[in-house]
Amino acid sequence: MKGDPRIKPNRNGRPPAKRCIPDLLRWSGDLPAPEALVAEMRRIFGLPPTEPLTVNQATALRCRLEALKGSHQHLQFIADRTEGKAPERLAIEGGAIAVVEEIVDGRQGAPAPGAAAGPAPSAGEGEGL
Repeated sequence: MKGDPRIKPNRNGRPPAKRCIPDLLRWSGDLPAPEALVAEMRRIFGLPPTEPLTVNQATALRCRLEALKGSHQHLQFIADRTEGKAPERLAIEGGAIAVVEEIVDGRQGAPAPGAAAGPAPSAGEGEGL
């Protein structure tokens, strides 16, 4: 309620750092990784035995390992974060909405496979939607 002295305004629009999930994740990512995980990453990736790893570094290596094993989700995550997510746009064709991906290999603007590209509506069709 406006003007209530018991309620403190939250001018920043986010909770205090102690309770804010992004801040907690950043904090926990800088902690030393568990030794069992570090030992596994050293063995798999040939890291020097003296190099310490943070939770963030161990997590990135684990994601890379899963991508190497063939996980499409991990591979897509790495590609999106390193190359940028492929742009998508909505196109209205014949009164239906189709998701059309812009492909960088020279087929920009081409409809995605399976997208219906019917004829344009004639005058009077599609009105009243």
